[in-house]
Amino acid sequence: MTRPLVVIVLAAVLTATPAVAQDAGNLAGMGNAGQVALTSVDRRLVARFPASVATRFGTLIDSARTDGLPTEPLVLRALEGGAKRVPADRIYTALSRLRAALSRASETLGPSTGAGDLTTAAAALQTGLSPARLIELQGLRGAASLTVPLGAYLDLVARGAVSERAWDRVLALARRDAADREYAAIDSADIIARQPGDRR
Repeated sequence: MTRPLVVIVLAAVLTATPAVAQDAGNLAGMGNAGQVALTSVDRRLVARFPASVATRFGTLIDSARTDGLPTEPLVLRALEGGAKRVPADRIYTALSRLRAALSRASETLGPSTGAGDLTTAAAALQTGLSPARLIELQGLRGAASLTVPLGAYLDLVARGAVSERAWDRVLALARRDAADREYAAIDSADIIARQPGDRR
């Protein structure tokens, strides 16, 4: 892994296709109440989606903000879906799942956990990693960020590594207080799933 997960997602969004046009019919029929609601929605969402969709996404994102959760991962996920022409309902489902994962990560690691750590922890939870393992890693890392080791784990799994083997490799580094650069240098050759029975 050479870049944190959030940066990779952001790069994908920035290189995506241009924003689709606003739904003029939705904008024209909203009235003052709708216009007021739009003022609280992230401008990037308003530029990407029809007004009714942007407002719906904005309401979910505002609920995350109210709970003290980072909102940038949710905005980026919505923009990524929009760039790929994913239907709005499917994007909303993905946002709901990510919001739930962010909430679980916050409950597991504590409300003072930084946005980067919460974002990578939420992504790890969505791969099936248990909260207990997040707590174990947090204990080993002490005051150090979890973003690099969790990002390394996510990168290994994305490259086809068996999740158990990938986690063991990351945890071994954490146990000996390895430098962050060592996580980026993990060799995935011997932990890639090769047999049908390998657990991913």
